[in-house]
Amino acid sequence: MILAVSPVTVRNEIVMHHFIPVSTNGGIVLWQGTHVDTGYYWTWHPASNPLLAAGSNEVLENQIGEQQFFDHIIHHPFWTIFHGFAKWYYLYNRDDNVLFDVFYGTPYLYGKIMLILSYLNNFYYYVFMLFAILGIWKARKWGFHGQNPLLYYVVYNTLIFFVFTAWDRFHYPMMPVLAIYVAIGIVALHRKMKSRPEKY
Repeated sequence: MILAVSPVTVRNEIVMHHFIPVSTNGGIVLWQGTHVDTGYYWTWHPASNPLLAAGSNEVLENQIGEQQFFDHIIHHPFWTIFHGFAKWYYLYNRDDNVLFDVFYGTPYLYGKIMLILSYLNNFYYYVFMLFAILGIWKARKWGFHGQNPLLYYVVYNTLIFFVFTAWDRFHYPMMPVLAIYVAIGIVALHRKMKSRPEKY
């Protein structure tokens, strides 16, 4: 990860003269998370968007967003906690965003066809997640401690969305890892079915 990220960090230091590990939108997303639990939020009204004061300065925009976020936590701690759980819900509740990304700009697919695709996609997603949960439980029960870093990766990526605004597109990086647990879940179910006595 360090080898992959470090060139971006070096580039940011050279261009922006600030230590920015990956990007400058962390403060922006934190600020958005104080306004909405799911989806993208932005307004061009200066009275409602203090980030506009930064102009085209991305570093300053990031700093203003972070400051606004921490001010919000201090003044609205219970709001932050309540909406943190709501963001976890929106992170995992559906899997529609991929459809709109893939079929963006094709109006004839909207309407009933898109609705059918959405139902099919979400049905597959819920089955996938059920097997993933079964796989996580079985991996722990069977003592597969070697997979702990994979689980920690999923937990870490879930925890950060307690404060960031979240919707289904942000669970995509976890899906390849969860697919490993899906495989374990399928094996567990297969073993359970094989262990049943045959009826004559």
